[in-house]
Amino acid sequence: MFADNQQLAEARLNGDLFLNAIGWLVGQEELVAIRSRTVRASRAELTREQAVQVFYLSVFIIPQFMIATGIAVWWLRKSR
Repeated sequence: MFADNQQLAEARLNGDLFLNAIGWLVGQEELVAIRSRTVRASRAELTREQAVQVFYLSVFIIPQFMIATGIAVWWLRKSR
């Protein structure tokens, strides 16, 4: 059942393990390899309100917070 076609199609890791084990057993160690995975692009599905929140957070709120923190640290160091 481990090497069944259905099992191999569902989880590619089992197929790699099975093929590598067979290659090792028959003495062809050069065939034993870890195959690279394909990279899939993913997208975040946001509502209009979420997109606006992300925009304001990344463009206005976080930069202003960082500037305010920098000024506060500068002010505290200057006053010592």
